[in-house]
Amino acid sequence: MTRRLLIAGVGNIFLGDDGFGVEVARRLADADLPDWAHVVDYGIRGMHLAYDLANGYESMILVDTTARGGSPGTIYVIEPDLAAIPEEGMAAADQPGYPLFNAHGMQPDVVFSMLGMLDAGSDIDVCFTAAETQCYSPDNPSTFFYCGYHGSVDFQDIGHVLYSVEPYDNVLGCSVYPNSPNGQLVDSQDNVLSHESFETITDPDGTAWINFSQVIMLGAEIGDECEFVTFLGPNQTPYFNPPAFKIDGHKYAVQSEYSNDVHGCGTAP
Repeated sequence: MTRRLLIAGVGNIFLGDDGFGVEVARRLADADLPDWAHVVDYGIRGMHLAYDLANGYESMILVDTTARGGSPGTIYVIEPDLAAIPEEGMAAADQPGYPLFNAHGMQPDVVFSMLGMLDAGSDIDVCFTAAETQCYSPDNPSTFFYCGYHGSVDFQDIGHVLYSVEPYDNVLGCSVYPNSPNGQLVDSQDNVLSHESFETITDPDGTAWINFSQVIMLGAEIGDECEFVTFLGPNQTPYFNPPAFKIDGHKYAVQSEYSNDVHGCGTAP
């Protein structure tokens, strides 16, 4: 197995010496390091760090500042007891005194606790038929039927509810191409989430926007129309092939959606 080491510089550059880890990452970025050592400035982006860790690293060095009673500039090597950190991800917040996750903050203990949640779905089957014949099931190809889906249900107390299901999508048949802007884990999940979210809006109950004019796309929804696949490598492995473009200033690999305005696939309203 190829070694993979993540060197993560974290901290807030607007809080004086709390930006130490960020500066270390900036300087290491110009250093001559092995190909398997990956240096990233995460700042206070705890969610980004959690997703990258879930994408597969054998080890990580987290560079940060801490108050431990020593003189300023003292270097400490701290090895966390991962066994003592809850594996329930967000459920850890139910424990008295346990901090809530802040998507705009950097809480290493909570980031580590999320890893179990982010990785849990990669080997869990999710089926939408009682006979379990149509499932998200990468470990059982005979029932592997979808990467995500949406639907609706009526409850007596809260009424009509729209929902979508997006399991762990960084698996063969659901993932985007390698070396996407945010890595396959993040962009594969975002790509399917975008697909199902748009279809939930445009065809909430399976009775609205569908294709009824082309035999090959009969019944297709807005996301299905623009879901393109590429085949890479000597084995011609299939990957979703969404365009990479900026959304709110950040680049993602997310599929385009069908637009009635242009009568084709587009990435803007």
